[in-house]
Amino acid sequence: LGSMVSGFADSNMIGSTLYYTIVLFQFGLIVFIMPAITAGMISGERERKTLDLLLCTQMTPLAVVTGKLLSGCLFMGLCVVCSIPMLTLAYLYGGVSILNVLSIVAVYLVTIIAIGSLGIFFSTVFKRTTAAVVVTYLAVFLLGSALLGSASGANSAARYAAADLALPAHRGRDLSLVVWVTTIGSVLGPNLAGPAEPLA
Repeated sequence: LGSMVSGFADSNMIGSTLYYTIVLFQFGLIVFIMPAITAGMISGERERKTLDLLLCTQMTPLAVVTGKLLSGCLFMGLCVVCSIPMLTLAYLYGGVSILNVLSIVAVYLVTIIAIGSLGIFFSTVFKRTTAAVVVTYLAVFLLGSALLGSASGANSAARYAAADLALPAHRGRDLSLVVWVTTIGSVLGPNLAGPAEPLA
């Protein structure tokens, strides 16, 4: 019985390690490929001197920009959909729920749309594709750093408030309560999204 429990634990560890490895690799690919795809769409038309011809058609400028964004997002979306079997392989090993797989695919799609929108925006602002690509990568890096920093800062502020505002006799207990509640919230939050969906 002990070896069977150990086998399940090893399988769960393999599944979660495989899942996080695949997720980080795919997320990195999205962040590095999506700006290159979308940042040259409008500026590339301008460099090839086909933008005026495109604007002379019956398409509105909004339709042109939306179509360009959609084409880039659909390409990356197809890459994400093709990667779902790799994520389900991690699900088969255990340690990962199907809700984790579906939620990371949703995060991928939102990230694709956000980075694609940044790329299209800078492609319309800059006349040269090179400048648009460089500024899009810079904006993605700065936005990602700001989001990561704000999340880390909020966590640190909660710990500081627990330690600073508590009575001296209860500081350790209050700090441990904040650490445990944030840990439990970060674990339970994503797992309660599925069961709470009918309430939304």
